Amino acid sequence: MKRHYILFLAFVFALNLNAQMPDGTVVPDFTTTDLDGNTHNLYEYLEQGKTVILDVYAVWCPPCWSYHQTHALEDAYKEFGPEGSDNLVIMGIEGDASTSVSSIWTGAGNSLGDWTEGISYVMVDDASVASLLEIGYYPTIYKICPVDKTIYEIGQLSLDAIANQVFDTDCMPPANNIDVGFAGIADSPELCPGESTDLSVEVINLGSETVQQYSVKVYNPAGDLVAQAPFVGNHYTYQKKTVNLGAYTATGNDDLTYVIDLNNDEADVNNTRNKSINSAPTAQGNTINLELKTDFYGFETYWYVTDDNGMTVASGGNEVVGPDGGGVNVASSSDPTAYENNELYNIEIELPSSDIACYEFIIVDDNNDGICCGDGSGYYELTDNSGNVLLTGGQFEMEMSDRFGAGAPVATSNVELVNTLAVYPNPVVDRLNVAFEMDKTNDIEISIMNMLGQQVRSLGMNTFAAGAQVVELDVNNLQPGIYFVSLQNENGISTRKFTVSK
Repeated sequence: MKRHYILFLAFVFALNLNAQMPDGTVVPDFTTTDLDGNTHNLYEYLEQGKTVILDVYAVWCPPCWSYHQTHALEDAYKEFGPEGSDNLVIMGIEGDASTSVSSIWTGAGNSLGDWTEGISYVMVDDASVASLLEIGYYPTIYKICPVDKTIYEIGQLSLDAIANQVFDTDCMPPANNIDVGFAGIADSPELCPGESTDLSVEVINLGSETVQQYSVKVYNPAGDLVAQAPFVGNHYTYQKKTVNLGAYTATGNDDLTYVIDLNNDEADVNNTRNKSINSAPTAQGNTINLELKTDFYGFETYWYVTDDNGMTVASGGNEVVGPDGGGVNVASSSDPTAYENNELYNIEIELPSSDIACYEFIIVDDNNDGICCGDGSGYYELTDNSGNVLLTGGQFEMEMSDRFGAGAPVATSNVELVNTLAVYPNPVVDRLNVAFEMDKTNDIEISIMNMLGQQVRSLGMNTFAAGAQVVELDVNNLQPGIYFVSLQNENGISTRKFTVSK
């Protein structure tokens, strides 16, 4: 075919008498074969959740060649294709039926050069695809969204601009320019106080601009900073990034607040997320109580408690069954330590450590049918001296085990301090109302702490009468951000989180 040089308009001629395929059209499926003989099906890629970019060009087209030489598509393919994050498929499609296949890589005839040099994405010679897509001019560069298979013309974009298209899998334009938020927070294993786990979060860029730096911080219920990590790099639109925050040691009070710190974020409502560590139930003090109701075959039951080294620190029931006797049918009602049938036992257990430690309660059944519910309605319930239920159960086969912690300080009741606590308006601009109710007159210090746990405002210790109270705090001089209001005395502490906005 004759090469066209006169004007760019020479390339915008009626290759197809139909109108260009409108943005938002559901693209028709096609299967094509690349220059190496491999077949590619469009819908298969889309159904794998991959964004597809189609560069439809002609070997004689100067604007096509100029853009091709920027290697923007190749760079995007290296970063987001199978050797990168594997979110993207790119196909270069020669759409002029009159050119020879060999002109793509030889530069023969009216071709402007070797179009395959330095290219690792799919290269195709298929005029039927150009016709199917209703191409009106060269180059035409399309993006196809995997969720609804809709097609959009994106033009000749830079690498960063392409990157911001790759992760827009729903093809929804961002509402803001700068906007990151939490996409998820990793679950933790069950932890006793003193045990550690690594914290990590997933952050999504919901804005139209590439974000290159922010930090993620984690605070405990007292407002102390317990973990943080920076992100530095290119975080593209709709891309998700994992931020590892390092190790965190459980305390037994692990309702954590995660905060993304990004200057100029236009929608910071999604920058804060609360999530508790998966904590094993923890007893206050070192005395626990086992309430055990046997079934009709009490002699089949044995239980024991081990410490975090696997050493048995307490046990009871039929020692003939023992730790290894589950399901082996060795027990008899005449065994010396056998429990009675259908009997209720209340057993006080003193645990050895005065510090917070982790334990495991294991109950064994000799007949492989638990203590409920085929032969009676047996059960077990483990509580501490404050009445907190740690573990409960009864329906199992040969064995049931559960972890729990013990040794936590015996908590003073917050009921005598504050029955209810609310703060409003929240967010607040200048005046914050703190509403609480008490059963009796009490001396309480009301203070405000920032996210670093630093006290920024205090009313000092004041006496408040029984009943409902509302205290107004002036927060007009506080910088915008997240704070905690604290009501505290020697009997306990109650806190509520609030946000200052301007």
